[in-house]
Amino acid sequence: ICGDFNVDLTEDGDKADRLLKWADDLDLSPVVPDTRTSLRLDRTIDYAFAKGTQVAVQVHEGATTSDHKPIILVSAVEDKRKNMASRTSWPVFSL
Repeated sequence: ICGDFNVDLTEDGDKADRLLKWADDLDLSPVVPDTRTSLRLDRTIDYAFAKGTQVAVQVHEGATTSDHKPIILVSAVEDKRKNMASRTSWPVFSL
């Protein structure tokens, strides 16, 4: 789950505790960027919660029309499908 929670997990006391308890009840772990995401205040209120996967959250430092910096969720995904490489029948293409 990734997005704007409007709760700083280190600064918002009871609100943060309730959000973290909800996440813990669902076996979700917070994944918080190492820089603030609010452009108005020194707060990190955009982050992710993940379960059973390695993810990282990056903050986009480019221009935005929002009062929040956009966040980017980075996840490595393993493709467990069998090799489905196609085989070309080259004689079909002979002239």
